This record gives sequence, C-alpha cells and structure tokens, in this order.
Amino acid sequence: MANTMYTFFKHESVKKNPRSVVPAIQGDTVRSYTPTPMSTGSGISGLPPPSAAAHNKRLQQTQAQVDEVVDIMRVNVDKVLERDQKLSELDDRADALQQGASQFETSAKKLKSKYWWKNLKVRSS
Repeated sequence: MANTMYTFFKHESVKKNPRSVVPAIQGDTVRSYTPTPMSTGSGISGLPPPSAAAHNKRLQQTQAQVDEVVDIMRVNVDKVLERDQKLSELDDRADALQQGASQFETSAKKLKSKYWWKNLKVRSS
C-alpha cells in the first residue's frame, strides 16, 4: 500500500524518501503518506521518547524561567510606578515654577513701568 501511495506524489524527494509526510492530490481528494514507527516505543526521529523524569526536569526548568521573568516584570512594574510618581511630582513642581515665573514677569513689568514713569518725571522737571 505504501508503494502505491507514494507513486501519486509528484515531488522527487518523496519518491526517494517515502517516510516524509507530503500530501498527494488525485482528483479532488488529498492523500498523505503517514510513516509507521520504526520500532515500538520510538519517537518520530527514531529516538526513544523522553522519560517522565526528563519531562519533569524540563518542566521545572521552564517553570523556573517563567518565575524569573515574572519576578523581573514585577520589578519593572514597580519601577514604572515609581517613575510615574516622580514624573507627577516633577510636573507639579514645573507648574508651580511656571506660575512663579508668570508672577515674577507681571511684577517686573509693573516695576519697569513705574520706574519708567518716575524717570520721565525726573527728566521733565
């Protein structure tokens, strides 16, 4: 059956390696060749499947990495919140400074005008 199946394939690499999974089109139907396991208990690559201990170890390593990333992200969020608070305080200080500068400018204009008139009176007398 495998021989007839891969003869429908048009691609040369499939004829050379019938274990690859490549669909073949015959009319409106799509067929694919599915390889049989090389031996019982072996994975797709012919290697034995990973043991439960290896799987658990890999899972623990991945969980440790996730925990590390979560901790880093918590620190980053804390830093962002601190930065936001500092920026808010800086914005308030900048507003107060702007208000003080406006008052200074108004007072300076009044003072300039006052002394301009005083100087004019002194010169005209």
